[in-house]
Amino acid sequence: MRKLPIILGVILLSSCNHTPPDYCRWINENDLLKDEIKCKEEQIRTLKYLVRFEKATLAAIKQVESGDRNVVGDRGKAFGRLQIHNSCVVEVNRLYATRYKHKDAWDTDLAEEIFWLTMERAHFVDGDWDNMIQWWNGGPRIRNRQTKRYLKKVKSQIN
Repeated sequence: MRKLPIILGVILLSSCNHTPPDYCRWINENDLLKDEIKCKEEQIRTLKYLVRFEKATLAAIKQVESGDRNVVGDRGKAFGRLQIHNSCVVEVNRLYATRYKHKDAWDTDLAEEIFWLTMERAHFVDGDWDNMIQWWNGGPRIRNRQTKRYLKKVKSQIN
């Protein structure tokens, strides 16, 4: 006889969906926080990958352009590690109302700023790295044989 009330009590309690509201709110908020943390961790992993990829891509471009040395190229028209032409500097200044000078291409940090501003505003669309690399080499003529060879050289430096 003693077992019957215990069994009935267990059945009644297990079939009851009554849970204290504060407990439910805490569980839901906790689950949401866990999901948000997972999402943020994934975003951080993605950003770390992109930063590494950007650095590797920029290093590869410098290597192909100048052997990563400050040099004059294109018959005196291109300066620095990234071989920046004056027309590139003029375009960045026009787009961003900046005051870079062609000689700023000798300063690696300033040259990288010019490079990223060029890619960001004018030519780096939808994360198309191949397009960006080819544009840096050929400007608007990005799909010719020369820029395809250049892309291949840069990619070989990345891998």
